[in-house]
Amino acid sequence: MSRSAECALTTCFRRIFNAKSATFAENALARAPNEAFSADVALEDDRFERASALTAVVGREDPVYGLTELKHPAGSIWVAGAVRPMGRAVNISVRASDVILAVEPPKGLSPRNILAGAVLSIEADGGPSVTISLALEGGEKLAATATRKAVDELGLKSGELVFAMVKATALDERMMSAPIVFNPTL
Repeated sequence: MSRSAECALTTCFRRIFNAKSATFAENALARAPNEAFSADVALEDDRFERASALTAVVGREDPVYGLTELKHPAGSIWVAGAVRPMGRAVNISVRASDVILAVEPPKGLSPRNILAGAVLSIEADGGPSVTISLALEGGEKLAATATRKAVDELGLKSGELVFAMVKATALDERMMSAPIVFNPTL
């Protein structure tokens, strides 16, 4: 692809992202400030667009593998690519459809990110998919989607300890931003 085609595609993507972000921000800010970026805030009622925003601090880089560690109370979050400067707080957008759940500490899997949390709620609408809201260590919420069958086979229930896994390659380091601070006086 030519450089001008890449730029046009990037501009188009940013317009779409900004439009979706505006909808997300409107929906989020209509809620109480402490719920603005919780797991139950969805861009739309589409399981592919449900996302959570987590805040982490930029840690060390692994130059051998081209990864950056982000420090979160629930566990390290690795992203492919460089995120700088070290020590800066960043927001990470995690799509619910990119989250894999386990009821035991996982071993021998490729996802680099394993976050500990507890099931807050399980939303089912009668279809094949459900949304699971998790309370992560440190107080943030994370949404995950799974099939009803997976939830039943795992025996997930409110209050149960789970491990949420996210592939490092599913997180876009280019879309990370400084945390949004809610200011009620504006």
